[in-house]
Order: sequence, then structure tokens, then C-alpha cells
Amino acid sequence: DGAVDAPNDCSSVPTDERSVSLTEANAESQRSAPRTDERGRPNYEESDPEPPCHWTAWKFDDQGQLKPENGLFIDNNTFESTRLQTLLVDDFVNFHITSAEPAQLTQDLLVPASNDLSPHAGILASWPVAEQLAYKPDSRSANDRVSAAETQQACASGTVGQVNWAALLRHDCPRLSDYNLFADPADPRLDPNPRGMPYSINTKLFSDYAVKYRFVFVPPDKQIAYQDFAGDPDVSYDDNAQRPMDLPVGSVIAKTFAFRVDDEQGVTVDEDVVETRLLIKRQEYDRVFWVGMAYRWRDSADGRVADLLTEGATVHASFDYLDEDPEVVDASGQRRRYTGETDRYTIPSATSCANCHGGADREPGAAPISFKPRHLNREAHCEATGSQLNQLDCLVASSLLKPLPDQPENLERTPRWNVPGDTGEIAGSAQDVHQRMRAYLDINCSYCHSSDGRASISGVYLDNFRPVDQQYGICRLTQLGGRFGTRVYDIQPGDAGMSVLHHRDGIPNFLRMPQLDRSLENQEASELMLDWINRALVSPEVEVDDTEACDTSILVPGVL
Repeated sequence: DGAVDAPNDCSSVPTDERSVSLTEANAESQRSAPRTDERGRPNYEESDPEPPCHWTAWKFDDQGQLKPENGLFIDNNTFESTRLQTLLVDDFVNFHITSAEPAQLTQDLLVPASNDLSPHAGILASWPVAEQLAYKPDSRSANDRVSAAETQQACASGTVGQVNWAALLRHDCPRLSDYNLFADPADPRLDPNPRGMPYSINTKLFSDYAVKYRFVFVPPDKQIAYQDFAGDPDVSYDDNAQRPMDLPVGSVIAKTFAFRVDDEQGVTVDEDVVETRLLIKRQEYDRVFWVGMAYRWRDSADGRVADLLTEGATVHASFDYLDEDPEVVDASGQRRRYTGETDRYTIPSATSCANCHGGADREPGAAPISFKPRHLNREAHCEATGSQLNQLDCLVASSLLKPLPDQPENLERTPRWNVPGDTGEIAGSAQDVHQRMRAYLDINCSYCHSSDGRASISGVYLDNFRPVDQQYGICRLTQLGGRFGTRVYDIQPGDAGMSVLHHRDGIPNFLRMPQLDRSLENQEASELMLDWINRALVSPEVEVDDTEACDTSILVPGVL
């Protein structure tokens, strides 16, 4: 605040929906936040009328100087990097960006940046309002922070063959092996230590064709509580499709990403294990939160090790392998093979996890996306019984999950998106294609495209339970008009070529969706989406609403 603004002649203080100034009290206006913050800034809400002018008086004193509490102070700023391409980056740079609009943004970037920290030197002065806000430290926070010495001791105090639960609860260990999650600390693909179980999901998130190994770990004497979206009201979420089952504090979800090479018969001859990501549920006195971390694998004198990588990385990856599911076949009936490479496979930074995993409709932090009954409801080998078993039953048999409310066949389930007929419908029928495409969008898109997700502002919500209507994208005018040529609707049934959804699924630039965690197009899913929009969405077998809203005479000029 105040970096660009200057005192102006606007004297119209923003008002609420009853035309009462936000700097004045109004008991009749119910608001989600105080009418002004502690600095006097009006807390404008969407229900308030548009202000007639930009009121800046609250930022400046009587002499027109920016009040100290509205400034930016930087003290002892140090930029740390281990990546070669950023070793020469300055500790501080001000690019003088004033707008996100492309034309103005381009103009701003042409202005020479500044590395001068002197305008931000100093210590924030006390200010009158602060003295009115009595502050008493919460006694519960006395042990909130841990020292480096405490972390080192906790991470080194594990016992062979047992998960280091104490370290998981509070410490970000420098090595994945410090947590003792796997019997072989150099191999995160198999053999979890006690209270851990491997699992798979019906329709997987796409990440540049990486092979994934998933495990869930639950602390001793604790169990997961079953919760779903559409079942018994006592165990369901009241129309919240994004929260997973209720894992207890101390639980961990580990997912390892690897790139595989198979021979012609499908025998693995090489596999590059690149990273292991952890989601850890922790507690800070009266609140729980999920922490996301990524560990990058490398060769060392002691063998393979995985180091905590807080800043993220971009690496090369190549692959040539058969799908692990023998029922996933190509058009000729042969088992599906994936071959390719990328120089832009991304290991996320510590701050990136919440971009996908965070949302107001789930627990704070980087909450799990796929650990929901509908994705887990499938058969797999169960180590606890030594036989094939539904994974939900296997979680119960492994004492990790409380008893189910019903038999798995009566609980919610999404199909495998790439196995025709897995829906129970006729393979390749319009209804079969429709349900498989919805499952793909649910796992790959709805964590952001939900009412409280990162893409909530789009107004397009893609979970597996809602009607397929304008809020699902049907004949909905895109909010990025002019960016996609003459394409104006997110989904135009019967015409994938004119649908923004299909276009953004494959466009090779920053507008591609999803925007994170992939650099390659999922060609097989794109083909299914093509069939879904062109054929399934105009079939009488499939219930689609609001199709009459598509006005094909609307054209928005732009460049493809």
C-alpha cells in the first residue's frame, strides 16, 4: 500500500450496502470482517457498491506522507539458493510492476529494475492504533517453535524398522530416511514399515506420465474415520466433495514419482526415482494443518538418498513403459505404452503444495486430494490378508481404518477413466464415456475448480457429483475472452474444437490447464475429452443442462 498511490482529492469513503461509510458503525450490516482494519483501511466486500473514486486518505498523514505502518521494511534480507541458474540472483529487486494487464505489464518490465534497499531500511515505528490493541502471547505457543538442534536430535533418534512418529509430528527432517517410513531407506517404492500400507486410485492425477507409488501411514492406536460425499448422512460431508477421509494427527501420505523404461514384454529394465512428496498432518495446540514437503533423490557415497528440497527444481525426464494396468489398451487392443521425454518436469517448492492441495473446503494447509472413498474403492493385493481385497476393506483389515458403514460395492466409486466399460455401462457408449471423463476431471481439476478452491473465481466447478450445466462449463462464457480466438464457451457440446476446455487441455503455453505439475499433454485423456464433447454431451443418454445458452453467433476477436 502506498507504493504507487499518492494523496488524491477523492473524499468519498467507500460505503456498505446501506450507503453507510465503512469508517462508521452500522449494526444493521452483517459482515465477515471488521468494517475497517487496525490501520483504518476499509474492508470492502463484494456486496458493497462500487466506490465512485479511489479513496487513499487512510494511507497518508496530514503532511501527505505515507504512514509508517503502510510501508515495507526489509531487514537482514538474505537470498539462499542451491540452484546453478539462480546463484547470481540479487538479494532484492523491485520491478516497478503496476498492473497485471498484459500491455501495462510489458511496459513495466521494460523499466529498469532497482536493487536499492535503502527506501525500505529501518524498523517499523510504533503507531497509536497498536497501543489500543492489547496483546498477550498465548501461553500455548511457548513451545510452538523448534530449534535446529531439536530438529537434528529428533530426526536422528529413529529406531530401525519403526516409523519415527515423533519427528513427523513437529520436524522437517533434512533426509527422507530420517522418518523411517520404508524398510529399505533407499527405496520408497515398496515395503512400508509397520502402520503403513500401499494403495492406488481408480483414476490418477496426470504428472507428465510419471509412475507413482502411494502409501498411507497412521500412528499406533489411531485410525482413519470413514467419510464420503454421497452416502450415510452420519459419515458424509453435506455437499463438500473436496475433503478426504478423516485421517488422525500424525498421519502421512507418501507419493513417489518415477520414470520407467520397460522392454518389449513389459519387464522393467530401468526406473529413475526422482522425488518423494509427503503430506503430514500436524497439530499446533488447538488446530490441525497439513504440511507438504518434497524430497529429491540422488546418488551419494552411501547409496541413494533423498534430500528435502524447499525451493523446488525443474529436471529432465524420459520414459518408455507399458501401463501397469493390463486392461488399459490402445485402439488396436494392445496394452498401452507411453513413450516420451520432457526437460520441464517440476518438483514443487515448499510453498507450491498448497496451490493444489489448499482450499477453504478442506483442512488447512496441503490437505490430501485423492484419499477419498470414491478413488480408493477398488481391488488390490492386501498385505494384511495375503489376497486380493478391496482397498477400503484392506485398510480396515490393516487396523488403519475404522469399520465401513456398508459393503464397498454400495459405497461411492469413480471408474478408471482409461478402461472402457469400467463404469458398468456398455464400453464406449455415450454414458460410459461421460462417466469416465467426469472421473478424470474430478481428480485432475476439481480440487481447484470448486466453490472454495484456487479457481473458484472461474465459476466452473468440476467435481463428480454436481449437475452438468453452466456451472460445469456448459455454454458458459469464458472469463478470458479474446485469449482463445473465436472460442467463447468453456464447453460447447458437439464441438470440441470450439470449446475452451479442450483447447486449454492441450495448448502448449502458460494457459494450459492444469497449470501446475505438468509440462506434457495427456494425449489419451485429450482424445477421450474430444469424444466426450463431440458425441457424449449431445447424446440423449446423457443428461446435460443449459445447452440452449450456447449462442454460436457470438464471436470474440483474438489470436489462436
